[in-house]
Amino acid sequence: MRDLRGTLRFTSRRQWRNWLQRNHAVKREALLMVYKRAPKNEKFPSRAALEEALCFGWIDGWFKPIDTERWVIRYTPRRNGSNWSKYNIATAWKLLNENKMTPAGIAKLPKDVLEVWEKYRPQATVIVRVTQGRGIRFADGRNYLSMVRMPARAP
Repeated sequence: MRDLRGTLRFTSRRQWRNWLQRNHAVKREALLMVYKRAPKNEKFPSRAALEEALCFGWIDGWFKPIDTERWVIRYTPRRNGSNWSKYNIATAWKLLNENKMTPAGIAKLPKDVLEVWEKYRPQATVIVRVTQGRGIRFADGRNYLSMVRMPARAP
């Protein structure tokens, strides 16, 4: 079993973001404890943890259960040229539009995403709609994910 000493536990998204701000360029990994289903008093669900990690160019890795309510997620800096899931591309696009991405996170984005971002960023009126499992649709109906070259799936 993997040694889980040094597991981080934050009660807010802000605490995790602050840790990433201080450590994203110097640490090689972070083991983060989160709730599988966030209790009502918990303000830090795993989805928020992933969003903050993407902002700094980090990505989630393995998930290890601690008990029936919690797990540890391993976060690491994303490798240059690594594959991006459609969900993470859509999430990164949303974070770009909310001005939450840091230069470190932007540097890890796929080239295709950066090209589209540079093309549409000057247009203050670009409207996008993120739809679960379908990616991003521009106001004119084009689907962003159909414009991104995704790696072929293994048969």
